[in-house]
Amino acid sequence: MKRSKPIVVFVLLAYFISWLAFILLALNHRHFIFLFPDDSAHARQQDVWHSFGALGPILAALLTLRHFHNEGNRRQFRRSYSVNKLSPKGWLLSFSPLLILPFPL
Repeated sequence: MKRSKPIVVFVLLAYFISWLAFILLALNHRHFIFLFPDDSAHARQQDVWHSFGALGPILAALLTLRHFHNEGNRRQFRRSYSVNKLSPKGWLLSFSPLLILPFPL
């Protein structure tokens, strides 16, 4: 159970952070709370809230890493990831959202 505990915490945090933004958007749409007017003029504010919800998994990963590992382990974790280690396929996957972004615009 000790090895699976960080995974459980990560999943719960990722869902909580992501769904918090989406639930607030839904409550605003149904006029239970007032964050911003729900019309086309304020669509950019809705996009920011959606973006915050999309950041849930990375924020959960950083919080889980900070909680379950000491400074030495975190330093080793950061050193193990390097831009120099990426293969061409890795670079393509890294920048694929930027390559796809212009199509809907």
